[in-house]
Amino acid sequence: DVRDWSATTGGNGSFELAELPSGVFQVQWQRDLGGMTCKEVEQLVELGAGEERRIDLRPRGRTTVRGTLTAGG
Repeated sequence: DVRDWSATTGGNGSFELAELPSGVFQVQWQRDLGGMTCKEVEQLVELGAGEERRIDLRPRGRTTVRGTLTAGG
């Protein structure tokens, strides 16, 4: 069963996804450039029930996308 969740980053590159089910997630950073979607960074994250994980994604350049994933209890 594949499902998608998405979040838009704030001006400082932060994001949050809460109340996720337990499981393994493929977290990726993507942006739209001239009508094309570019996926530059991805990371696998495993969450147990009630667990919170903070992650940093570092695409090319000096950007850091920092966020929190939280699984529901």
